[in-house]
Amino acid sequence: MARRLRSMQAAANLLQRAKKPKQLFDENTPKDLVRATRLSRKNKPVDWRRGDVKGGRHGRLSEFMAAFPPGVHVQLESSGSVSIRACCGPGDRRQCNYVKEAATLAAKLNPEIQKQIKGDAAMLRDLKKSLDVLGRSDVRLRAVEDAAVPRVEDLSRSNGRGVMMEPLGIVQESLDECTRQMKAVGLQIQASLPAADPKQWALMLGGRVGVPQPLRSELAVVWRDTVDRFGSAGHTRVLGELDAALWSCDLYPRIFDALGVDIRPAPRLAVIKKWYRAGSLLQDAVLESSVLLAPIPVFHYGKYETNIFTGTAATFCSIAAREQCFYFERYCLWRSLYEKARRAGTTACFADDVLCLLAGTRTSAYYDYVDAKKKEDETAADADDDAAMA
Repeated sequence: MARRLRSMQAAANLLQRAKKPKQLFDENTPKDLVRATRLSRKNKPVDWRRGDVKGGRHGRLSEFMAAFPPGVHVQLESSGSVSIRACCGPGDRRQCNYVKEAATLAAKLNPEIQKQIKGDAAMLRDLKKSLDVLGRSDVRLRAVEDAAVPRVEDLSRSNGRGVMMEPLGIVQESLDECTRQMKAVGLQIQASLPAADPKQWALMLGGRVGVPQPLRSELAVVWRDTVDRFGSAGHTRVLGELDAALWSCDLYPRIFDALGVDIRPAPRLAVIKKWYRAGSLLQDAVLESSVLLAPIPVFHYGKYETNIFTGTAATFCSIAAREQCFYFERYCLWRSLYEKARRAGTTACFADDVLCLLAGTRTSAYYDYVDAKKKEDETAADADDDAAMA
């Protein structure tokens, strides 16, 4: 249903840009499409219903509404093709292949568009100055930015979250308290769900896309060293040792530097140590791609339900899950090779440490038991054959 509505919203976005949308409709046009186009022309999403708060969102389709940059005109031609033009001056509209291309061209060649862009920037500066005069700094602007970060109540109710809204609500209350304590010591960041705020993607250590390259290389070294030393002790021990290593190597401050905040002063450091630690997107497992830093309440919930991660970090979870499947399938292939070598008596070809790994829980005692059981079954079968012959 949601996918169909998104497609309807996309179609309405195109139709409402036409000069005369009514000409595109006839008696065979679905009524839902006609209604969607009319709502789109009124700057309302397809799932809008009468009685909604003005300017509020109904459902999740507002983010799919079209909002083109200044100087860009997009319309649906009668032939069914989409036309994208850049308004480069009076009577000068140039055909482009992409909206971004048209926006760049219009901003470069059209003086009026340049004035509009500069005017928007000036208005923002004036607003910040007026707030500074009031002694408010830019708290209001930050509040607007914070409000844009998805919260628990904004998550879809799928994947079991609908029946878990009460414990998820407790997690959100904890995140709000964490935010208050951080801002009390001068840390102007918001404690949010994993990957909910793109500005905090540097905390998704295993995801890598938000971590600067020099730091990314050092994190890889720390991860490999931790796994080599404590990998056999289980994922809980690995995460604990990894978190300790990040502190001892002074990587925590550098990770938060990537967010634009300095946690080195003692009061700030104490708050971060109280609330944040390293964890995994996977349940009862940890891989390099699954490592992240997040407030501790997130991991308390994630220990029992991973839907707190998939709600805002679905892509990162998919990457970690695919890596987990890859390692499992690779181990199965190696294990198959080991079983063939064991039956052929050529296990001496394997390195000693690899041999121990591939043997897994099946120790030599296990194979002695299997061989003895096999001989016992063969003896019993021979006895049955002898009895039958007699």
